[in-house]
Amino acid sequence: MAGLTVTTAETQYAISSTEVKNYLRIDGSDDDTVITSLIIASHEWAKNYTARSLTTQTLKLSIDSIYDT
Repeated sequence: MAGLTVTTAETQYAISSTEVKNYLRIDGSDDDTVITSLIIASHEWAKNYTARSLTTQTLKLSIDSIYDT
């Protein structure tokens, strides 16, 4: 079957919680759950909006035939 399939999905997000916490000047870990949720939501939104992968993933292209018979 011809087509493009994802063989290895994205394993990380475009930005880390450490980067977010440094930017927001947050020292403690009280808001880690909220920050992680916001990172995931923003990553998925940007990925869907742009229709592109934001981090590394592995794709496999399957072609039925390269000759026109």
